[in-house]
Amino acid sequence: MPRRSKTDVVQVNLRLREELRQRLVREAERTGRSFNAELVKRLDDSFDRMPADQVLELTAEVLKRVSDLLQPEEFKARREKLAKLSEEEVAAENEKAITELFKKVAEDAQEPDKAIK
Repeated sequence: MPRRSKTDVVQVNLRLREELRQRLVREAERTGRSFNAELVKRLDDSFDRMPADQVLELTAEVLKRVSDLLQPEEFKARREKLAKLSEEEVAAENEKAITELFKKVAEDAQEPDKAIK
């Protein structure tokens, strides 16, 4: 039997509860995908997801850091800086700050020994 390549499509026999099959059928119809495409997408997506406990840890850390940013002195200085900007510039500054914050928290989660407290 020849070896399969990583791109070969293979048929798999799967057993699942009828209730779950019905939920998958409804979701496939809602998203406009075939039943098979819905199963494949959901399985594929499951490999890209972060484990729930890690999401909770990162969220807690982000909230702590946001709280730290909202200390009176830092908050006043940021508010004064943002007051001089247009709405678009404020939105861009906020998006940049949030992105940097999430990136730093994620980096710290990957290397907790090097995290800056």
